[in-house]
Amino acid sequence: MPRQREFRYKGILLKPIPRGVVPWTVWAETKDQTRTRRAEARFENEFQARIDALFRHYGIDREEGGSPWKRLAVQLAIGHVPGFRLQEDNVRRRGAPTKWTFARLNTLCHDVETLMSKGLSASGACHNLVKRQEYEGLSGKTLLRRFQDRPSFLELVARSLTRRPVQI
Repeated sequence: MPRQREFRYKGILLKPIPRGVVPWTVWAETKDQTRTRRAEARFENEFQARIDALFRHYGIDREEGGSPWKRLAVQLAIGHVPGFRLQEDNVRRRGAPTKWTFARLNTLCHDVETLMSKGLSASGACHNLVKRQEYEGLSGKTLLRRFQDRPSFLELVARSLTRRPVQI
């Protein structure tokens, strides 16, 4: 399902320009030039009010030196184009981590085997481990699946031997 668009704008920036103000709709309905000029003036006023509100919204002073239009374009790009946003550190991506690291899987196997040596089943050990901080947010079922699907030691050794050495 697509994400709902969040509106950070207020007031006139949330309201579309009324159809009766748009000059070409007036011209199409009647060929009256006076009425068309009035519609053009109203449209210009409505449009200018929205431009002014946009500059105010982003805190850009049009009288300041430099290029206010460029600053507005950059602010709009940062707000609406993902490629202009700055990446934040330590932000978790959506979804589950793609793979468990060898160290994390090794820790899980050690913890499960330790609890199993004390008389718990693999399932019971995994459900018990959920209470620990390092497994926070994971279910016992997930831990059991990771434990059961772990590659054997020989598979890990074979994988490490088949990797190409790094060329320097």
